[in-house]
Amino acid sequence: PVEDTLYLEHPITKAAGYVGYNSRTDEVVLSYRGSSNWENWVENVNFEKVAYFRCADCLVHTGFYVDWLFFEELFTQKVSSLLAKHPSAGIVATGHSLGAAIAAICAIELKHAFP
Repeated sequence: PVEDTLYLEHPITKAAGYVGYNSRTDEVVLSYRGSSNWENWVENVNFEKVAYFRCADCLVHTGFYVDWLFFEELFTQKVSSLLAKHPSAGIVATGHSLGAAIAAICAIELKHAFP
């Protein structure tokens, strides 16, 4: 059972995800939905690459990165709040299809935010 959740959906791309606390596993869980509508598929084919500042000479898929940037501030704040309430909790980012791509970027970013 995941509790104390925050759900967001991008108003344009319709990418969706939630963050919450799983008391059974003592984990903060970030989960992103896979492609489920035409807006998501438009974002999937927005595959121009842009520089990714976390490493030299790295590129990231524009569409997936734009979606991550939508979630980043509020989800990072929520993770921080949940970790303050549950200091022993681990962090898990997951998703399917489009959601997996967002989760991969999320995992890198959260590793830097919460070392």
